[in-house]
Amino acid sequence: LAEATAARRSAEEKANKSEEQLGLMRASREADASRLARCADVEAEVKRLRTELGTCEARVFGSESAARAAAEAAASRHAELEKLWELEQSLRSVAEVSAVSSKQSAEDLRGRLPAAQR
Repeated sequence: LAEATAARRSAEEKANKSEEQLGLMRASREADASRLARCADVEAEVKRLRTELGTCEARVFGSESAARAAAEAAASRHAELEKLWELEQSLRSVAEVSAVSSKQSAEDLRGRLPAAQR
């Protein structure tokens, strides 16, 4: 009887320990499942953010391209305006020389006019 009682207690202790281990394993499994769910959520968020990053990079590239094109157009227009300004300066010089020449020709003609009228 004593042996049977001792065996029964030993079996109960083993069963209790096994139930505790089973409870710990279930809790661990639930924690693992929770971590797996969080990992899946994080992976989905990373994927969404990478897609968003790709979209942003495309917009930045487009903006940079547009800015580059605008800067090139502005530089080209600036060069054209400088050439036009230089041409205007040349034309002013020619006009000034022409005006002086015309004035001198007119004065020469006025000087010859009295002699021609005689």
